[in-house]
Amino acid sequence: KLWEAIDGAALEAGHLMGTSAESLTAQATLAQQICAANFPTGYWNAYSLTCTATPQLPTPPENMYKVDVTASVKVPLWFMKVFQSTDALVTASAQSSRRQARVVLVLDRSGSMSGTLASLKSAAASFVTKFNGGYDEMGLVAFGSSAIVVYPILNTGPYNFHTNIAPASSTDPNGGPNTQFKAVNGNNASGTTCCDMIYAINSTVSAGGATSMSEGLSLAYLEIQKAHNASMAANNYDVMRSVIVLFTDGVPNMMAVYLNSPDAAG
Repeated sequence: KLWEAIDGAALEAGHLMGTSAESLTAQATLAQQICAANFPTGYWNAYSLTCTATPQLPTPPENMYKVDVTASVKVPLWFMKVFQSTDALVTASAQSSRRQARVVLVLDRSGSMSGTLASLKSAAASFVTKFNGGYDEMGLVAFGSSAIVVYPILNTGPYNFHTNIAPASSTDPNGGPNTQFKAVNGNNASGTTCCDMIYAINSTVSAGGATSMSEGLSLAYLEIQKAHNASMAANNYDVMRSVIVLFTDGVPNMMAVYLNSPDAAG
């Protein structure tokens, strides 16, 4: 029962890992509350329950958020009272952790999405808020008849298809998903005062054209490779969990040959 209590506490506290709105103190408080709530007062006459939670910030090379939860309770003994032993201390411990995430959203902006694109944009923007700027990496690709990398925003020059970008930079618009996706000027290669990823979702994505899904996924994979290679070049390791999240309402019905074209007609 004690293990169940701390297991639930570690999982719940883990939901706050990497969220900028929640402090380490909030994680510890939540874990302690869940632990106490999951172990009923007087369960098998146990008493003196203590729950302790210790959140940890990411440190190299793992770079993982962690929270350790430990608990103890005194359990009365029956037969051992003959030997003057009245109770025993039972302890348990658990840990939850969250690795850095590298996520590229791939959004279908084809003509069939015109009636539901507003809902998709709202959901995508909400999804972005679940990740921690400065820790996780995010990127955005949209596709219709053709596909384009929407974030990081490429203000000048052609798209760079090479996956080994040098020098690597967290704000390089050719360098794949970056950690600055929540910063107001996180991607300002031409000196503009925009454009975080939510700005890119709300201002850039519009519906039209066919469904060139393969191009969208291809660009997303290139973006993932760029960020991975940049991490390897800078640190000689890459601990991030790389994910492509595809939102679409149909099946592929077009294949483009000019990748990353901003022209909706492809």
